Formats: sequence, C-alpha cells, structure tokens
Amino acid sequence: MKRWILLLICVFLLYGCQTKQEKLITLSFNDNEYVEYGSEFNSQTLVKDTNGEIKEYPLLDTKKIGKQVLTFQVFLDKQQKSFEKEIEVKDTKKPIIELHKDKVTIECKSQFKVLDYIKSITDEIDGDITYKPIKEVKETDTNYYTYKDDVQTDKAGSYKVNIIAVDVNGNKESQDIGVTVKEQKVVEVVKKVAPKEPVVEETKPVEVNQKDYSYVLPQTIEKTNISKKVNKIVTYTSTSYASKSGTAQYFVKENGKWVEKMKTAAIFGSRGMGQGAEGSKLSPIGIYYFEKAYGLKGNPGSRLSYTQINDKHYWCGEQFYNQFIDESVTDHSGCSKVEDEHLVDYPKHYNYFATFHYNSSNTPGKGAAYFMHCKYSSSTAGCIAVAENQMIYLLKNIDTSTALIIDQVNKVENY
Repeated sequence: MKRWILLLICVFLLYGCQTKQEKLITLSFNDNEYVEYGSEFNSQTLVKDTNGEIKEYPLLDTKKIGKQVLTFQVFLDKQQKSFEKEIEVKDTKKPIIELHKDKVTIECKSQFKVLDYIKSITDEIDGDITYKPIKEVKETDTNYYTYKDDVQTDKAGSYKVNIIAVDVNGNKESQDIGVTVKEQKVVEVVKKVAPKEPVVEETKPVEVNQKDYSYVLPQTIEKTNISKKVNKIVTYTSTSYASKSGTAQYFVKENGKWVEKMKTAAIFGSRGMGQGAEGSKLSPIGIYYFEKAYGLKGNPGSRLSYTQINDKHYWCGEQFYNQFIDESVTDHSGCSKVEDEHLVDYPKHYNYFATFHYNSSNTPGKGAAYFMHCKYSSSTAGCIAVAENQMIYLLKNIDTSTALIIDQVNKVENY
C-alpha cells in the first residue's frame, strides 16, 4: 500500500513539474505606425499585454531614420522567452519659414531683394537651413532653401515669389510672397521752346534702413572701410551687447557688389559681447582675421590649414599662453594643465573650430582659446558658435584673408 502511495506522489510531482515547464509565455504589442524622428520614446508603450515580467525595456534610437527591431525579454517562473517588434523612425516635420512680410509693394524700377524679406528658415530637428541659389539646386539635394520668382521690377503688375525649404530628411515646405509693382508715374512738363511732351519721372530705389533689421544688410557691408580691402566678410552680431544669441552671416564680393551667402542663428558668451579677458564670459568685440582650422573629425575640405585633434593636443592657458600645443612635438611637462583645454575633452563643440587672431601677442590674462566652433548649447564661455553644418560650410569658404566682425548690428557700419 505504501508503495502505491509513493508511486502516486511521484506521478503527481512529475505531472506538476511538466505542467509548470510547459506553461506558455505570452506577449502582445500595441499597433504603432511609426515614431517621430528625434522624439522622446519609451518602448514600454509598445507592450499591450504579457503574462510575464519584462525587467529591462529595449531602447529605440530615434535619431536613426528607418526600421529597427526591438527585442523584449519576458521572464516567467524561471523561464525566459524573446519577442521581437519592428518599429520605424520617420521625420515628418516640415521646415518652418518665417517672413518679415508676405505682401510687398514697390515702386516701378526700384530694387527688390527677396532675401531681405526672409526672417528665418529653420527645422525643429536640423536647426537653421542654408540658402542655395535655385540654379545650384540638384534633385538629390537636401537641407537648403531657395526661391522662384517672376518679378519684373520695370513693369507694373502683381507677381509672386515662391520660397521652398527642404530639410535633411527631404520634408518640404513652401510659402509665397506677393509682390505688387506700382504703376510708373508720368509727369507732363511744359517747356517754352518746345511742344508738350510726356516726361517720365525718375524713381529712386526704396531705401532700406539698417536700424529696422536685427541682422546685417549687404548695403551696410558696402559702407564699411574693410569692404574695400577684402572680398569675404563674416559677421557675428546681435542687437544688444548683453545678448548671448544673435546672427552669423557670410558675405562675398561678386562683380563689385556685396552678396549675402549665409545667414544663420549664432551664440556668444554667456554674458554676451564685450572686452575679451580671461574668465570674462564675453565674446570679444572687434575685427579679426581667421588663422587656422582644427577638429575632432576629419578635414571637411577646409580652405584654412587643418589639424585633426588627438589626445596629445592642448590649448594652453599657462606656460604657453593662448597657444596650440602638440605634446608629441613640444615639451609640455612644465605646465600644470589646470588652465589648459585638453581639446579631445570637448566632443561635439570641437568637432570643427577655427581660430582668429584675438590676443595673437599671447598676453596672459587677456584671454585664451577664443574660437569659432560648433553650437551644442545655449551659450559659450566667450567663443562664437553656429550649427555644425554651417560650420562646415564656412570652413569650405573662408580663408586667412576673410575678415571677421563681432559687434552689435548697428555698429558694423563703423568698421
């Protein structure tokens, strides 16, 4: 009898273990069409129901366009099972076009510059978008804005300018500016010695006042003394010395006329602009020339002499004040390095940067390591900065003869 009881107990235990081992782990997912590029995303929202426990949820890289497979590990009674969920990351947000005016009336035969009426063109993810003349636009190009227009300034009528913006991922936005060209005034003048003849009254170009704009106009660049000595000028300006943000622009002289090639958002020192000095947190106002280019990344095609940064590179704030030091070449052992910048310790910001000849006498206390670099924060310690794609554009165009002006917008005319 005892043997039968023991046998039954063993059968029961074996059956119970088998039942436990064969218990199915289940996981069902919610339907998600896609995830927006650059958004905050928690993969926990994908899980609709499970009879087990998910101890750690997989991460989705929302800065990577395309489909990704996420693997979920579900645990139940010391068992484990993997489930996969495919999710797609898309960038569907269009660029944002801001205009000073969307309707313009001008005199017949007056000047009309479309770019003067564009306030900003940005993308929520990619930042500022660069202007490209329509004749240079290729079908495969992205991250640019351009415009088409049929405006005839010498003929009265109604016209349209179509502004087109395309972000890095091909999202497209457009906006129109309506332009009315007024009828030309005709004045009849009576002369004593001649019969009456209709005389066309000359019209003067519409004057644009620099004080009405928060950025520098090409007409203002033409009034500067430096514009007669150089063919390229970069400006970093704001409307207040206390502002830590403003506008960077790049101008080129073409056929004797100054033309704006780039306009983008810029940042300054956390205390704005002023007299540069060690620890001042001010971007140094004045006029300078660019010297050399450096970067953690490879040479993007810089016109300036380019050095790729490695672990041996410092910008010295002590023994070799305001100088670039390569420890594989220069004995740097006499420096405590407390005031030095170990350049590889500044990822993103120093992906690319350029020096200009502020404190080229290397005077201690006057300020060291004033650069133009990539923008990855709301302000700097005194440097000037723009978005990385704009930094690359500048490095491909500026050289040692390019002038740099840092000041308030309405002070630029004085240089």
